[in-house]
Amino acid sequence: KLLEKQEQDYQEWLDETRAQVKVGLEQLERGEKVDGEIVIAQLKQKFQRLREENLGE
Repeated sequence: KLLEKQEQDYQEWLDETRAQVKVGLEQLERGEKVDGEIVIAQLKQKFQRLREENLGE
């Protein structure tokens, strides 16, 4: 059961990530971009939040 949940969570994450990459590529094609340091800071915050949520389960 736990393995099924992990697989489902991973698949949802993968689908969401692919969708976000698609959006990002479309934005780049339109000339829209964001500073890399800002993106890295946002990703670090997101991963920290996810780690904290997973430790709470």
